[in-house]
Amino acid sequence: MVLFPSSSAFRVARAVLYAVSWLLLAAVALRYGLTPTGGYDYFWHLKTGEQLWQTRSLLRIESFSYLAQGRPWPYKDAGAELLLYGVEHAWGPGAVVVLKASAFVSLVGFIGAAALRYRRARLWVVLVVLGAGAVASGFRVGELPETLALATTACVLWLIERHRARGASLWWTLPVVALTANLHRSVWTLPPLLLAYAAARALEAHRQGMSTPALLHAERGPLLVAISSFGAALSTPFLLHGLSSSLSMMGARSYNAVIPEWSPVTPAVLWAASPWAYALLALVGLGVAARGRRQQPWDLALCLLGGALCLRSVRFVPYPFLFGALPACSGLSFWVEQHTNAARRAVGELLGAALAASVSLLFALVALFDPLPLPHLGLQEQRYPDAALAFVQTHGIRGRVLNEFHYGGYLLYHLWPATQVFVDGRNDWLFTPQELELSTQVLIDGPSFERARLRYGFEWLFLGNRPDEQQRLHFDNDPGWALVFTSEAALVYVRRDGPNAALAASAYRVLKAHELGASISAAVRTGPRTAALAVAEAERMVREDPQSFPANLALAEAYGLTGRPEARAQLERARSLASRRR
Repeated sequence: MVLFPSSSAFRVARAVLYAVSWLLLAAVALRYGLTPTGGYDYFWHLKTGEQLWQTRSLLRIESFSYLAQGRPWPYKDAGAELLLYGVEHAWGPGAVVVLKASAFVSLVGFIGAAALRYRRARLWVVLVVLGAGAVASGFRVGELPETLALATTACVLWLIERHRARGASLWWTLPVVALTANLHRSVWTLPPLLLAYAAARALEAHRQGMSTPALLHAERGPLLVAISSFGAALSTPFLLHGLSSSLSMMGARSYNAVIPEWSPVTPAVLWAASPWAYALLALVGLGVAARGRRQQPWDLALCLLGGALCLRSVRFVPYPFLFGALPACSGLSFWVEQHTNAARRAVGELLGAALAASVSLLFALVALFDPLPLPHLGLQEQRYPDAALAFVQTHGIRGRVLNEFHYGGYLLYHLWPATQVFVDGRNDWLFTPQELELSTQVLIDGPSFERARLRYGFEWLFLGNRPDEQQRLHFDNDPGWALVFTSEAALVYVRRDGPNAALAASAYRVLKAHELGASISAAVRTGPRTAALAVAEAERMVREDPQSFPANLALAEAYGLTGRPEARAQLERARSLASRRR
């Protein structure tokens, strides 16, 4: 038995288990990285990049939205937007998915490399922590500047760890900070990170009895880099606007009400967003606890930074992984070292490799059955209101539009400059909290909607399809508006007396989009003529979007209430659409 740990069979078994673990970890990272494009803000980022390139200007004045037209547009993620536009324009949306996947794999890779090469952490510990971090953070991987900035932040962390372990130059962090400043406003996490590192170094030197003059001389490099990083963060044409807009967004309750991902994190919110974040936090907590009184100031600083950011909003959930993974890896490895001797170490490595393979398999299964769309190089199917947009373009709908908040970027990408949107996802960059509140209020309150119509002159509406949402019923009950198109994603209404009056003649007459089931029942009870009209309009809904679950369910209900023999088959079709994976 003593010879087994040194046998070739042992080494082969361990190598196979680690190879399986690495493959499963790569599969997890790629599963999240290669999810198809599904973000609504993606399109206004693309349009901004396009206009930055075509006009060779910084777009200082707003022109996409009529609500904010002519206002200063003080900040944009210009570098990332140019990159997204260039990649999409040259190679298509599939290449953007590859870019996103590369950023996420780089994030995981930088953390893993720092843990293994500079922290000398146990391989199986690193694999477990990386897997937990990937599944905990994967839901935030999007085609957005934020994902690119997370990768560059991981690079800064790797450079810090290299300096800490080998004394390599820390000045390389400054160009990475400058790059991040032109990718995303989260660059303002980097100067505090570097300052925390300089402070941790000074504290460690002080604990070793170094005098203050000697300490300042010995640690002047990290301190100078930290101070210089504030200047590097300003190496963007937009200077402090990224920081000021982020602070206003996080501090305004009105923004939080309209954009839930900016709301402060509570245990329930974190559980709903990412249950596996608790597993990651547990590993970080165990890693810190494992050191007992032998705490590393730098590790404590990383944990505090990650925790403080995570509590701010759901957007920052990846930061406990980004900043907490290294303390978790080194702390747990330290505990293993303290509790195993040389005789047991080889067997422990085999058991650790088996544990890593088992846990990696678990994380791979979690990733596979995650409700997020499966990997695909392109746009997410049935996500965007393509059919509604085609209807608008085909019929030449004119005038000002009142659009659903999250569809603003999609519409401006496809319809601007002929059509300006009401609001879009640029929120705090351009719109006041009151305006974003208004964009929600008009959807659920008839009098507010009418006041806004008189003020802004809406001629058509492009809304999300929310079947049976009673708060929006005022759109269907208002005689001045006509529902002219429905799909699972969107509804299109036009004014009966405006420039689109001719189109209003083809409006739905008995079915109400926000009281769909009740309007079908009411039509059937009224008499055979209205019952037949209800069936015809339900069939029209299915023709307009054959993959629409609400339309197919409405048609099944209409068939059933009118005694049509197709009712059962239609209900089965609706059920199959309800169970499909998005």
